[in-house]
Amino acid sequence: VTEMIEIANYFDRISKEEAKEWLPVYYKAFSDIRAGFAYNTMGKLDLIDAQTDEAEKCMDKLETMIRPNSETWCLRKMIATMRIVADPFNRFQTYGPISESAIAKAREMNPENPRIYLLIGEDKFHTPEEFGGSKTEAKTLFETAIEKLDLQALQSSLTQAVEKRLMCDVPFGVLLSGGLDSSLIASITSRLLEGTGQELHSFSIGLDASAPDLI
Repeated sequence: VTEMIEIANYFDRISKEEAKEWLPVYYKAFSDIRAGFAYNTMGKLDLIDAQTDEAEKCMDKLETMIRPNSETWCLRKMIATMRIVADPFNRFQTYGPISESAIAKAREMNPENPRIYLLIGEDKFHTPEEFGGSKTEAKTLFETAIEKLDLQALQSSLTQAVEKRLMCDVPFGVLLSGGLDSSLIASITSRLLEGTGQELHSFSIGLDASAPDLI
């Protein structure tokens, strides 16, 4: 949970610096939602609503910046699900229809969005069979989500994004955190620079164990 909240705060800072950009607002909402679900896993149901409030504020802001699309409706569905999870017996009648309506709109706008099938599958997996749940149906939905996930398009988009940032007239390098993300960016950059005569410089930062967390 702490890590997800830190990520949410990180995107919040970016959104304030880049006030016209919608992606930081989207990822702030998504991170708040994931933090809320993490609280559920930990059994801290009393903390879910505050995190959901944060996500909902972000979504309200986001929808003033871009038109609702399949992905924003998926996030609206996740927010409604979080409301239910915090108090299922008292809230299902209110938020159940909101959740179903949001995912239906997401599917109508883009039936190829893999997140739709992931979310429906999660609902089927966690709902008792006497209330319409089914582990078998959930498995089928998860497999559909995987089939619709276009990994080649993802790879192409990421490579293009890295290549765009290499178009500069100043020296550049990569900061390696030791994690997967920075290593992946470094790997893509290295491949893009092959045959150009340019050398990729990388940097890492080490802190004493007793040093404060700068993040």
